[in-house]
Amino acid sequence: MPRWKKAETVYTLKVAHHPRRGSQVYLPKPLVERLGRPNRVSLLVRADEILLMPPKKAYAIKALETLDAFIQGSITRAEAGRILVDISTEPTIEEDDVLDDIFTHLILIDEPEGKGQLTHHEIRGLMSRLKRALSSP
Repeated sequence: MPRWKKAETVYTLKVAHHPRRGSQVYLPKPLVERLGRPNRVSLLVRADEILLMPPKKAYAIKALETLDAFIQGSITRAEAGRILVDISTEPTIEEDDVLDDIFTHLILIDEPEGKGQLTHHEIRGLMSRLKRALSSP
């Protein structure tokens, strides 16, 4: 069994490939402990990096990035709505009362005007709540 340095910040992992099942990676014990011994982890893919984190955090970050892209005008309200509905139906979100409440409101982003559609002010308020939820342990 390998010994891991306590202050290590870079871990190189071996990937075992299987022709039918895909690939498998074992996480080093220090990472598992730092993540809180999770049953699942998520990989958040960005343009130039892939980040490993707990699923709730990954989905919250993806939601924030989606809302920011909508506010900046780089995606449409419909695209943002589709992404946020996909996130809100994830079991890890539904298990968390705070995130579930935030996403219950966020999925209204794509409602018709006058039928519950969120204003930019309401979206920014939900983004603030999402940031606070992300920063809490």
